[in-house]
Amino acid sequence: MKKIYSVFCALFFKRSTNNVFAECDQLLANWVAAVNRCDVDAVMQLFAADAMFYGTSTKTLITNPKDIRQYFEQAFAQLQPLAMAVTDKKISFTNDVMLLACADQWSVTLDGQQQIMFGRLVMTAAIKQGAWKIVSFHRSVMPE
Repeated sequence: MKKIYSVFCALFFKRSTNNVFAECDQLLANWVAAVNRCDVDAVMQLFAADAMFYGTSTKTLITNPKDIRQYFEQAFAQLQPLAMAVTDKKISFTNDVMLLACADQWSVTLDGQQQIMFGRLVMTAAIKQGAWKIVSFHRSVMPE
């Protein structure tokens, strides 16, 4: 009976490859949409409470959600209006861990001047309390 239950669970409760890919893709789409709205609350909902974070301008690893929030509050205040898009997206995953790497392009306003910034973004997400959450984040400027 235990074996039948195990087979049943494996067949009916395991995420399908297509579902995991779609969920990963949705996480990235939610990230881009939240950034483009400069919505700090929506960005923070995508991060796990124990996330590790290296932003473009951080010199040290951030591991406190309050500090991640402060990073985005300051960035959005300085760069608005902004528009961000991703290209060259690669996603790899297991049932409960997702790795994402992509290039990104930001159109921002600095000192009243519109600028285009190119970067690279790497995220790791894991299933936390039933939802994909970013557990590791790194973004850096693309070398010329």
